Formats: sequence, C-alpha cells, structure tokens
Amino acid sequence: MSKEAIVFELNDKGGFYSVFFFLCQAYIHAQRTKRDFFITHNDWYYTYENGWHDYFTSLVKWQPEFTEKYKTITIMGHMNCPEQQYTTKDYMTVIKEIYQLKPALKEQAEQILSQNPNLATLFVRRGDKITYGEAPFIEVADIVKKTDLANYTTIFVQSDDCRITEELRTLMPQKTILSTTPPDKFGSHSRVWKRMPVDQRQKQSEEMFIGLYVCTHSAKCWTDYTSNVGRFLKLANFENTRFYSAKNKTPVFKMDKIIINPAYGFTDF
Repeated sequence: MSKEAIVFELNDKGGFYSVFFFLCQAYIHAQRTKRDFFITHNDWYYTYENGWHDYFTSLVKWQPEFTEKYKTITIMGHMNCPEQQYTTKDYMTVIKEIYQLKPALKEQAEQILSQNPNLATLFVRRGDKITYGEAPFIEVADIVKKTDLANYTTIFVQSDDCRITEELRTLMPQKTILSTTPPDKFGSHSRVWKRMPVDQRQKQSEEMFIGLYVCTHSAKCWTDYTSNVGRFLKLANFENTRFYSAKNKTPVFKMDKIIINPAYGFTDF
C-alpha cells in the first residue's frame, strides 16, 4: 500500500461525463505516481443511495479511518486535477477498468443487444446543450444524411429527448426504431435535474446508463463530438463509433494522440 492517496470528489460541478473525465484523469495520475485511489461524494446529484456504487462496481469509497494510513492525501475533483496530457489509448484503457456497470443494469442492456444483432445506434443530445449554445442544433433529417443508418434494419436511439425517436420513425418508417428514452422526456436541463426527487433521478440515470451501454456495444454508433457523452461513446467504442457534424469536420484520431482531457473537447479540427 502506498503512503500517499488521491481522493476524487464526485460533486455537482458538472454533468456526469464531464466529472467522469476528470475522474479518469485523476485515476491515471494516481497510477503513474503510484498512489492509492479513492472516491468520495459531495452533493453528487446522481446519488440515490450509495453514490457511484448505485450504478458501478469499481473503485473504493474513502472512509474517515483511512486518514491515519496515509502521510499525504490529495483531494481532486471536477476542474481540480493536474493538467497532465495522456493519450487516446490511456483514456480508453481507464474507461474499460472503471466504467463497470452493475450486473442488473448490464443485463437489461444485454437483453436489447441479444434480441437485435447487428444493431446500429444513434445518440443525439438536446436540452440545455442547445439552449445555452454549447452545441449546434442539427435537424434529425440532416443527421441521418451524415450517417449510414439506411443500411441497418434496426436502429436504437439514445437521447435526452423522446422527440428524436419520433422524428426518426417518421423519416424512416421502414426501419425498426428502438429507444429507452421515456415518452415524457423533452431534453435534459441541469437546473431541473437538481430539483428532481431522488427516485426520479435514479430512474433517469439508470435509463441513461443502460442506453449508453447499448450504444457502446452496438455494431455501429453515430454520435456528436460536442458533448461529453458523445466523446465518451467514441472512447468507449473506438472502432465502431462515428461522428456526424454540422461542419462536416471530424477529429483525427490515433491511439497515441495526446488529449489534455476529453472534458475540454477533442482537437485537430
């Protein structure tokens, strides 16, 4: 056991995948500097009972009694990590290590995949990403034109807005369109999320993780690169994930490509 520890705080300073990328960065840093790694929670709004372990099986939660075991304890969190540069492969490796869904959630996603072999998936982010101008609005019809979804008989839609699924069904009536997005979900907004009852947060979080698991294990996934979720999908399913873009530009990727932190975006445009 190392005499030094890094404790990463999961908090409400960013959306799940923004915080997650800083978690990855801190985890890699701990590995490179040979320090023990732990997590803790501070008003993390995805929590409904056990925080990270409500959804995942990896990582160890920091306990107060651990304090006496370490000479140095470094606290890290969202926007609070050493600005180290790691490669695409480094992030892909750490995602495989720590992004381990609980069996009950994984089984629900696997059921969708097993019933629909050669499944194509489409991720579209709406909500506050569009409202606050963080990402360009792209019509579903324009997204379809930038993909090869027409070559697939079954398409799974993962989105924070149920209208994406309905629009795709109208555009591609001959296809089987699947989705786990609730019929009353019309875009994710952080301010609304923070006011949600705990059980509703749990339900929406689990739906998101199940749907994204389907995306990362599909035959091909189409996503954007302007959101943290879109960048996560690329790193989690590197070979089978493609980008659609309003500017018809995509990042150039190599395994040894240097990334400061995926939360900041991808470069080489």
